[in-house]
Amino acid sequence: MYACATDRPELKWGPSEQRIHPRALELHGYEKARRIGMMAMVGGKDKTRIRNATPAEFRDVLLAIARSAAPAQTTIEMETTP
Repeated sequence: MYACATDRPELKWGPSEQRIHPRALELHGYEKARRIGMMAMVGGKDKTRIRNATPAEFRDVLLAIARSAAPAQTTIEMETTP
């Protein structure tokens, strides 16, 4: 992703709290539950939609970046700007 002329959002980078699905832990043990992660245990008719969805927090950051972007200058405006 590349963004310019925007306010710099505060993003969380690096390790985060480990999330292990309790049912996966019960069925498969710690090592496999850790490897497969939370999303492997999502089921039901909406599982593809849920797995492919952008997390709400990230969506909000992307929207904030877009809202803070300065309008692009056209070539004519740039030529006439001192």
